[in-house]
Amino acid sequence: MFRAALAEFVEYGYDLASTNRIVEQAGISKGVLFKYFSNKEGLFRYVCERGAQEMERAFDLAPEELPDDFFEALKVLAWREIEFSQGEPEIYRFFQRIAENMAHPVHQGVIATIASSTQGLYLSIMSRLNVSQLRPDVPYETILHYFKWVMEGAKKHLFAVEPPPRDVTLLRAYQERAMEQFDVYFELVKHGIYRR
Repeated sequence: MFRAALAEFVEYGYDLASTNRIVEQAGISKGVLFKYFSNKEGLFRYVCERGAQEMERAFDLAPEELPDDFFEALKVLAWREIEFSQGEPEIYRFFQRIAENMAHPVHQGVIATIASSTQGLYLSIMSRLNVSQLRPDVPYETILHYFKWVMEGAKKHLFAVEPPPRDVTLLRAYQERAMEQFDVYFELVKHGIYRR
């Protein structure tokens, strides 16, 4: 049922999503659906919570998986996000839809749920990064926001120029090309654009 509902919400958004199409895709009766969810909003919340759990699993890193160098660690996290967007494209697009229309009343209702379920993991990872190399006069939160904005722009550009291949045998080569491009952005963030 999760996959059928996820696909429906990704394709049509909350307002145009049809529980009739969801039950048809899931191969269940409408009675079964509403036995577990009182309405479409309840089903939407379930998809959000389940999707957030899948994201948490993708970013649940063991201590040895996170390099000591701040930028190398951020590269690992950025790469995890790229891998997640390729491995679970529908979940990734689902959360993108929510982010693109945060004013929607149902979206507003689930944003707190998503934030609370991922905030703990995020804080746990961020607290493990080595910040001794960073400028002490710039707040840590500002650095993280700046880095996130750069990465968001880099990903949008990359996916527009060369979308991820559907053939998994081509994925590794694609990832290596993507990482080469990201390394350029990482270096710019790390050292700036002025001559050294």
